[in-house]
Amino acid sequence: MLAFMLAVLLAAAPDPTRAALQRVAERSDLARGCSAGEIRSAVVRASIRRLGAVAGREAILAQLEAPCLCGNVNCSWFVVRLDPDRPHLLLQTSAFSVQPIGPANPLPRLRERAHDNALISTEVIYAYRDGRYVPTDSWRVRGDTGARKPSSVPVHFAPGTSSARLRGSVSTGWYDAYRFSAQRGQRLTIDAVRSRVPVRATLFPPHDAASLELRPGIPVTLPASGTFELHIENDSSLGLPAVPYALKLSIR
Repeated sequence: MLAFMLAVLLAAAPDPTRAALQRVAERSDLARGCSAGEIRSAVVRASIRRLGAVAGREAILAQLEAPCLCGNVNCSWFVVRLDPDRPHLLLQTSAFSVQPIGPANPLPRLRERAHDNALISTEVIYAYRDGRYVPTDSWRVRGDTGARKPSSVPVHFAPGTSSARLRGSVSTGWYDAYRFSAQRGQRLTIDAVRSRVPVRATLFPPHDAASLELRPGIPVTLPASGTFELHIENDSSLGLPAVPYALKLSIR
């Protein structure tokens, strides 16, 4: 009888790894729309794998699936260091795949693949640095051709100049993204546009400010200081070959 009662108690004892994962998930923005019961159920069913150890503490990678944690394709993923007093979140993201790559030093890099739209996915490489996972490389990938392009490209201005020539091949949805730093009050202009179809240029200011549509030859006064992102695309169909373009970006 004593042995039977002990077995029942052990079976009922909470799994400390899943208990830590539940604590992290309950605090996560990814689970904001979940009830407590939905989180508990997702944690019980979660796929968990060990990544390595940091300062003697085990780190795990976990995928949680539930309607409140997933979209059409992407679901919620967590990397957690299992500190005894308070589990430490190293990464949270939404993707359809997160896989370790390379050796653990002390933790391996991670390759994330996430659904963007019906034809395009994103791929991000994370590395463990200074107590958390940070993105180091990112691409957009076409599902029909396998073509890849960086999620964003830094704009380099030659010494003593305030303009740069940008060129690539784009279609609707298959845009090029450029990033650069600028100051509030500076004036940005695109001109010398070459493309056989009309080009659309959309500027995304820092701090989630409203986007701005740019017109060739018409300066725009920048509303803030920080890192801006410029998207270039056109009206050609995503299912057709991308159309080449070239333009000049100036900031004064």
